[in-house]
Amino acid sequence: MLLKRRTLLILATSLIGVAAVAQLPPKPRKHEQTVFGAENEVERPVPVPDQVLLILNTDDHVRDCLTVKGVSQAPTSWFIASEVHLHDSRQVDYVIQPGSGCIFGANTVPFWVFRKVDGRYELLLKTQQLGFEVLKSKTHSYHDIRVTRVFQLEPVSAILRFEGHKYIYIPHATKSR
Repeated sequence: MLLKRRTLLILATSLIGVAAVAQLPPKPRKHEQTVFGAENEVERPVPVPDQVLLILNTDDHVRDCLTVKGVSQAPTSWFIASEVHLHDSRQVDYVIQPGSGCIFGANTVPFWVFRKVDGRYELLLKTQQLGFEVLKSKTHSYHDIRVTRVFQLEPVSAILRFEGHKYIYIPHATKSR
């Protein structure tokens, strides 16, 4: 009888412990890089998806570089990709920047932002900037983006907001401080 009570007590305690663990809040996501730029290294580079590489090969900057290099297709080594979550934690998006010198501009870096919808990748943004930052604020459920460049020796930033299919610039760029 005493053995039966102990067994029941151990079983009940175990079930309470399992129930308590099941109710713990989810673990926070791993640190996700939100700041990119000519001077910033990509913290966790990932392979550029093949479909994205095909789209990048049609870009004017990339085509100019293809001509200079005398090749017909850009290899993945020309790009550095980083996974971000612009919409939600289930949807992986990509910030792509060049890994090859001939794609860089003068004091600027081209950035491309892609998302995957219905099995295909869409270009959400292409911009040529010095800095690129994914913000906490959101528009239409997508994180806003701040871009920065130098104009007349002054850093100037602009906010980009998602407007349904692409990111658009919000007028009235402001000086960075």
